[in-house]
Amino acid sequence: MTLTVQTRKATPAMATGRLYKAFWYVPEIGRWVKSDEEYYGSNGTRTQRFSSELESFKRASQ
Repeated sequence: MTLTVQTRKATPAMATGRLYKAFWYVPEIGRWVKSDEEYYGSNGTRTQRFSSELESFKRASQ
């Protein structure tokens, strides 16, 4: 299984707008396989978009 993770330190700031997050979860493997995040400014324009997908999966031997 390949998983890429990125972290950043955030500083507090006043913000207005909308946030959309969607996760696709597969019960058979017990985890999410895709996620989408979209950030919109107060004028309705999308300002950022992040997407992540599981690239491979190997079930642990029982």
